[in-house]
Amino acid sequence: MNMVWYESEELQDKVISIPKARRMHESLGSSKKYWVETAAREHVILKAITSKDYARVEAKSIEFLEEIL
Repeated sequence: MNMVWYESEELQDKVISIPKARRMHESLGSSKKYWVETAAREHVILKAITSKDYARVEAKSIEFLEEIL
């Protein structure tokens, strides 16, 4: 599973390259791939103090664990 902060060209993670992350994700060999875009507003997407999308990140993480693992 890959989660990134991406809302638009203006609002996205500047620490990583979103296009490169997407290409890497697509090249994964597993058929159980999850790509999740969040509105976390920062690189550390599951940081409860500052993340603007903590609930979605948490819910998608639990969903992944229950369905895939």
